[in-house]
Amino acid sequence: MTLFELGVFTAGLSGFALSALIYLHGRRGLQEVIYALLVFWASMWSLATLIVGLSAVPFALFRIAAVMHYVSGSTVFLLLFWFSLVYPHRKIRSLKIPGLISVINIVILFLLAFTTFFFKELHFAPSLDGRLIFQPLGYGVYTAYLIFVYLLAEVILFRRLFMTKGPDRGSIIHLMLGTAIPGGIGIVTNLILPWFGNLHFFLVSPILVMLLFVGMSIYAVINDRLFNLKVLATEVFVFILVSISALRFTSIAAPFDSSVSVIIAILLLAFGYLLIRSVRREVEQRERMEALSLELAQANARLQELDKLKSEFVSMAGHQLRAPLTVIKGYVSLIMEGTIDGVSEKAKEALGKVQYSTDQLVKLVSSLLDLSRIESGKIKYDLAVHDFAQMVMEVIDKFKPNAEKKGIALFFENTLGPASFVFDADKIR
Repeated sequence: MTLFELGVFTAGLSGFALSALIYLHGRRGLQEVIYALLVFWASMWSLATLIVGLSAVPFALFRIAAVMHYVSGSTVFLLLFWFSLVYPHRKIRSLKIPGLISVINIVILFLLAFTTFFFKELHFAPSLDGRLIFQPLGYGVYTAYLIFVYLLAEVILFRRLFMTKGPDRGSIIHLMLGTAIPGGIGIVTNLILPWFGNLHFFLVSPILVMLLFVGMSIYAVINDRLFNLKVLATEVFVFILVSISALRFTSIAAPFDSSVSVIIAILLLAFGYLLIRSVRREVEQRERMEALSLELAQANARLQELDKLKSEFVSMAGHQLRAPLTVIKGYVSLIMEGTIDGVSEKAKEALGKVQYSTDQLVKLVSSLLDLSRIESGKIKYDLAVHDFAQMVMEVIDKFKPNAEKKGIALFFENTLGPASFVFDADKIR
C-alpha cells in the first residue's frame, strides 16, 4: 500500500472512529444517530473510493466498490439534509417534502445498483478513466439530485443560523463549515469533473474531504463541548496503545515474540477497558455533583426569594393592621377619658380590657414590623437616656391590676436608686 493509499485508508478509518465516538458518547437522540450515520457513510465513501483506485483487487470487489462509492455519496447528502431538519432542535413541520426526497433517493439508488441506468460499463482497465463508463442521462440525474439535496441542506442550515440565538449559533456555523466545504469539494472532484472526463482528482478528494469533515467535527466537539474530553482522551490513548501493539505483532516473525506481543496486546486491551470504565465513572459522579450543586444553588435562590416575599408580606400586613388599631385605640381612649358622655362605668370597665388588648395588638404589630426591618437590615433604634428602674415600676403598675384579679402579687424593690443609661425604651418595654 502506497503512502497515498495509506492516507485515504487512514482518513476513512478516522471517520469510523469519530462515528463510533459520537454514537457512544452522545445522548443517542435523533440528532446524534443521524450525525453518526452521516460520518459512517462518509467513511464508507472514502474507503470505496480507495478500492476503486486500487489495481490489485478482484473485479467483483471493484464493481461493488464502484457502486458503493455513489451509494455512499447519495446517502451522505440525504443524511445531511435530514440532520439540517432536526438540528439544533427537532422541529419538522411536515414530512411530505423530506419523505419525497427520501423516496427519490431510494429509487435512484435502486436504479444505480441493479440496472444500467447509471453505469454504461465497468472495466478493470489500468487507468481510472477507462474503468468507469457512465450513462449520460443517469449520471446527469444523479448529479443534479445530489447538488439539489446538498444546496437544500445548506440553505436550511443558513436559515437556522439567522433564527437561532445563543451558543447554538456557534455550533451551526461550525456545522456549516464542516459540511459545505467538504461537500462542495466532493461534488466538484467526484461528480462534475468526472462528467467531463476528468478523474485526476477522483482519488485525492477523499483525503481532503475526510480531513476537513472530521477535523471540523472534532473542532465542534472540542469547542462546543458536545462530549466529555476526558473520556475521549482516555479512549484515544488506549486505542493508540493497542494499535501500536497490533502493528508490532504484524512486524514480528518469531513465534515466541509473536505470542508475547499478543499477550501484551490483550493485557493492554483489558487495562484500557478498566481505565476507560474508571474515568467514565469518575466523570459521571462529577456530572452528578455538578447537577446537584446547580439544583442546590437554584433552591437557595428560591429560598432567598421566598424569604424576601415573606418579609414584604409581614411589613405590608403590619402597616395594614396598624391603621385600624390606631383608630380603635383612639376612640377607646376618648371614651375612657370621658370625652364622650353617656357611657356607664360597667361599659368603661369592659372598654378598659379592649384598650389593653388593643395596646397588646399594637405592640405585636410593632414587633412584626421590627422583625421585618431586622431581616431587611433597616431596623431603627430610638436611643435616649432613660431611667430603667422607673420604667420597670411603670410596667409593674400597668400589670398589677390584672395580676391582683388573678390573686398574684407583684413587688419591685429598688435598692440602687435611679439607673439611667442609653437605650430604646419602647423596644425594652
